[in-house]
Amino acid sequence: MKKISSAISALIVLVAVAAANAAGRPITVADLLSMPRISEPQLSPDGTRVVYTLAVPDVKANRMARDVWMVTLASSEARALTTGGHEGRGRWSPDGKRIAFISTRSGSMQLYVMNADGSGSPKQVTNVSSDVDGIVWAPDGRSIAFTTEVYPDCKDDACNAARDKARGENPSKARIYERLLYRHWSSWSEGKRTHPFIVSANGGDARDLLPGADYDVPPVQREGPHPIAFSPDSKTICFTAVTEPVEATSTNGDLFEVDVTGALRQAQGGPSEQSESRAGAPRKLTTNRGFDGAPAYSPDGTSIAYRSQARPGYETDKWRLMLMDRATGKSTSLTDAFDRSVEDLRWSSDGRSIYFNAEDRGEMPVFMIPAAGGAPKAITPGSFDGEFDAVRDALVVSRSSLASPAELFAISANGAAKPLTRHTASVLAPLDIATPESFTFKGAGGTTSRASSCGRPRSTPRKSIRSSCCCTAVRRRSGATRGAIAGTRKPSRRPVTSSC
Repeated sequence: MKKISSAISALIVLVAVAAANAAGRPITVADLLSMPRISEPQLSPDGTRVVYTLAVPDVKANRMARDVWMVTLASSEARALTTGGHEGRGRWSPDGKRIAFISTRSGSMQLYVMNADGSGSPKQVTNVSSDVDGIVWAPDGRSIAFTTEVYPDCKDDACNAARDKARGENPSKARIYERLLYRHWSSWSEGKRTHPFIVSANGGDARDLLPGADYDVPPVQREGPHPIAFSPDSKTICFTAVTEPVEATSTNGDLFEVDVTGALRQAQGGPSEQSESRAGAPRKLTTNRGFDGAPAYSPDGTSIAYRSQARPGYETDKWRLMLMDRATGKSTSLTDAFDRSVEDLRWSSDGRSIYFNAEDRGEMPVFMIPAAGGAPKAITPGSFDGEFDAVRDALVVSRSSLASPAELFAISANGAAKPLTRHTASVLAPLDIATPESFTFKGAGGTTSRASSCGRPRSTPRKSIRSSCCCTAVRRRSGATRGAIAGTRKPSRRPVTSSC
């Protein structure tokens, strides 16, 4: 009897130890800093593969090692396409055979193109004096648009390089400004402007599409999602710009179109006459006094979808989903009755619907709305899908939560999510992550607010816990939301509202 009793006692101890081990350990700052980051997912033109950027922290070197990866939807097999640790922004060519990306392997951020099957070596496409960003393929696959900084009064890149060199060698680092905007947050103006350029996908001279323009494309720190878009015929580019006389006091931004056929011919090795090498003059498309951005041409090229804020001077105004008829110039809001702000947006391949994501009760699901008008339908309700892409019948999201970092998921027609990546699994495996809980309460003026509370992990002593809540207003007259983080020394069953 004593042996049986001893055996039972030993079993209980083993079970208790196993349970403690299963619970894992509390998360630390070091764990948080070591989490891989996934971003910039883009589906291949046939909807079977996704390229994305994976950033792996190198804590000792105080840097992120970024590379371009690819995952196949059918098998969830992921592999690195680059391994240098200085690459990102992978973008598929329209035929799915090549991938453009940016890399600092040459010493500065330049545009490269590689074969999607991994054969051969990547080819450097640009060699400009400033860093390249914002790459967009022309639909015909012959050219690539990108953005880079220039001095507006410089006629060529040699002038830009000479000015940069002179500034770097000048022992005086004093700055002299005669107008606003001289600094945006912590970014100082150095007299340069960001301009859109175009270059042959095979390399060659890049052409400034807005030579001499004294404004930024996209607007600095207000660019939003995809601020540059090609028309389906590859002849026109739509972009967002702030052209107000005093941009520091304005929240306005407008859509413009520019004919790029002349610059395209020159970039692709065509005629070199001045009349043939320059892009056309930009044409203003919107007159709304709020901000208009994120243009996206419909597949047939007859419309442009974009997001817009109606009220000038109000940076947190609701973002509406707009549709512009290119023939008439008339714009129509598709989401006036939808009390949420549109974030990113994509056309469906058939042009009948538009996908977008929007914050909703502390989450950010993907919605779909008919292009002809109607009520939006949540495709991924109850999920935070910060980034997404849709091609044909494929929908891929970058999904995160208060308990897990972002990973890629494929969404089926019935809304089921299939995991595609597991880059954070090894970091999360030994951790005891608390399960967040959501609740609502009445805030100022009776506004219903929602909060998420992270409780005590099983492995953490009750008296040492510091609980927190993240609060968002569920509904406001403007349709916008606000959030804040608040903390309290010990857990409470009552919602913490005073600091939210």
